[in-house]
Amino acid sequence: KLDKSLNERLDNSFKTIGEQLQNLHKNLGELQSLSVGVDSLQKTLSNVKTRGVFGEIQLSNILANTMDKSQYEEQFVIKENKDERVDFAIKIPDKDAKDNFLYLPIDAKFPSDMYLHIVNASNEKNQEALNRAIEELRRAIEKQAKSIKDKYIDTPKTTAFAILFLPTEALYAEVLRIDGLAEKCQNEYNIIIQGPTTITALINSFSIGFKYLTVNKKAFEIGKTLEAIKGQYNIFSDLIIKTKKKLEDAKKATEDLSFRNEQINKKLKNIASLPSVESNKQLEINVYDEEEVVD
Repeated sequence: KLDKSLNERLDNSFKTIGEQLQNLHKNLGELQSLSVGVDSLQKTLSNVKTRGVFGEIQLSNILANTMDKSQYEEQFVIKENKDERVDFAIKIPDKDAKDNFLYLPIDAKFPSDMYLHIVNASNEKNQEALNRAIEELRRAIEKQAKSIKDKYIDTPKTTAFAILFLPTEALYAEVLRIDGLAEKCQNEYNIIIQGPTTITALINSFSIGFKYLTVNKKAFEIGKTLEAIKGQYNIFSDLIIKTKKKLEDAKKATEDLSFRNEQINKKLKNIASLPSVESNKQLEINVYDEEEVVD
């Protein structure tokens, strides 16, 4: 009995341990797959072209969710005879502009590798490496700001400023923490740095402004139509007055004719009248026979 009981307990224990080891193996496999995925993502984001596409997709989604497609251009050529295309250009209504629009250039940049250098140096508490990484990011942002200014700001076709879009809040916050960087980009290069949240708010304000302009335009058109209708009503009123006067004159003439008829009938009341046939002959009035008329 003791041997049987011991074997049963050992079997149950080994079974439990086997199940736990199987689950552990499964979890290790999932962690390995996740590690491969992270490595793949890091390799993807380490590619300059891929980082640029990631920023463009992020910006494209924000624009698509906040504005109508007719209110902006994608991959837009600002300067003629140039191959450079800005990622997006918002169309700002302006009656004095060539195409009735001013264009606000927005270009996406994603220096994720430099941001990772800052994160790693901060985690390692390496102040010297951290300072180098921050300075590297500063130079990169200034270089991109100058490049956007030279390539895409072309007044009066465009606004006097452009937007540099950073697709992650963490990167945007890190850039803002660099003392004087955002101010220098704005004052020296006319470039405004924006992150996902701030650019969404900015584009929303543009969208509301465009709707207000559209409402004003429609109101102006409606006002002009009402003015035209009012002018026609003035003419219509004059015609009504003239018609009313003519009707009153006709009524007066009819009343006068009726009065004269009554007076004549009174004078002729005591005079015998001829039958209609004889009176017609006497007055030489030709009257057609009703049957002849029907035929």
